[in-house]
Amino acid sequence: MKNLRNYLFCLSFLIFSFLYNAYTQNNFDPILINRLQQELDLSLKNYNDVGASAAVISARKGTWLGTSGYSNPVTKDTITSEMLFGIGGITESYTAAMMIKLLAEGTNNNLYDTIQYNWILDYPNLWTNSLLTIHSLIHHSSSLFDYTEHPLFKQSCYSDSSRVWTPHEILTNFLNPPYSTWAIRFSDTDFLLAGMIIEQETGTSVSHELHNDFLDPYNLNHTFLEVEDTVVGDLAHPWMDIDGDMILDDLYPMPRTSRYSMAWTSGGIIATAEDVANWAGYLYRGEYFSHQYLIQMVSFTPVNFPPINGYGLGTCRFTIEGRNFWGYIGKIDGFSSAMYYLPTDSISFVVLMNSYTGHASQIVENLIQVYLNFITSVDQKKCGSEKINFQLHPNYPNPFNPSTTIAFDLPKASQVTLKILNVLAEEVETLVSDFLFSGSYEYQWDAGNMASGVYLYKLEAEEYVEIRKMILMR
Repeated sequence: MKNLRNYLFCLSFLIFSFLYNAYTQNNFDPILINRLQQELDLSLKNYNDVGASAAVISARKGTWLGTSGYSNPVTKDTITSEMLFGIGGITESYTAAMMIKLLAEGTNNNLYDTIQYNWILDYPNLWTNSLLTIHSLIHHSSSLFDYTEHPLFKQSCYSDSSRVWTPHEILTNFLNPPYSTWAIRFSDTDFLLAGMIIEQETGTSVSHELHNDFLDPYNLNHTFLEVEDTVVGDLAHPWMDIDGDMILDDLYPMPRTSRYSMAWTSGGIIATAEDVANWAGYLYRGEYFSHQYLIQMVSFTPVNFPPINGYGLGTCRFTIEGRNFWGYIGKIDGFSSAMYYLPTDSISFVVLMNSYTGHASQIVENLIQVYLNFITSVDQKKCGSEKINFQLHPNYPNPFNPSTTIAFDLPKASQVTLKILNVLAEEVETLVSDFLFSGSYEYQWDAGNMASGVYLYKLEAEEYVEIRKMILMR
């Protein structure tokens, strides 16, 4: 009897493994993969850049990781997908998300709280703006002076590269009076203050909040807030001309403590391209906080900072061939980065480069162009002209244990409900009950407290109703 149980267990495990792999395989078209890699290689060559790590992650098609060039051209060490890069300004999307989640879970706080009445941050040149709010910080509309523009900033940063700068020291030494006219300006001071407020409100470090609420639950294990975290992994060599001789210098041997402690919550994160691409997907699919806060995050004020044409809350808007992308671009000494997310297709594009003069945003747009051309050519080959319809996709993985992802498409803004039912059609849980804009969506169901068996998931949107089956196998 014992042998029979063992046999059945092994058989069940093999069946589960087969089905799991079948649903989690990479479904990227081989032709598209080849074209993306060719474009990455060609772009790097045309721009005469050092090296690049790229990631394209689709909620339904899987993951493509590509690399090109060198970490160290002198020793011919090539870039690998596992290498870490400084992501610079993309860090602000993480800080904004932490702030929004903190306020979303609070009882009295909101994005328009006036800072001086809720948080004691008493520094010269800070309180000349009596209407300074959380929103104005993560919207870059505070008019606060950008401390990185202070005449003594660079000299102080490089005079002792192993020094740890505290936010208090930065605001005390490098904060000039605010700008005289209102406009959206990318000021590192805004997100430095946001980091200070996160610490004051939570009583813990920013890195603790980042890992506890955002990184660890989603297995983003290759993302670190430098100085606060212990960085584990191989950092790509950063290249930058620091002595003005028009030759790139390898910054790898230099301590990065001063540079990254000064960047902190405005630019101090180090990560892999894959982690950043996954981050974009989780963030902009609304997995970190409720839809109402995501709407605020992607409510854009028009700006003219090409390629950025709109700015929300820790999020930039880019437009390519009439399609709006959300994300961020950034630089920090020796690195440049670009993160674009296409909400209609639930797909993220990331390029991280190990040179300060790197053309990350141009290369990521080149990859996007390859993708758009490919899907257009595929659509043209289909019989007839197919438009996006209401559609509920198969969950993945299936069978699953203990969580699975459910995706659906909306051709127009609709009132939507997505429910989990048992085999008796009794409601188990409501995953969505909200008004959603047109586009593609994904939601995760965690069945950690449910028994093994068959479950149903039901989507209702306008006149559309569909039910699919899934299997929880422990």
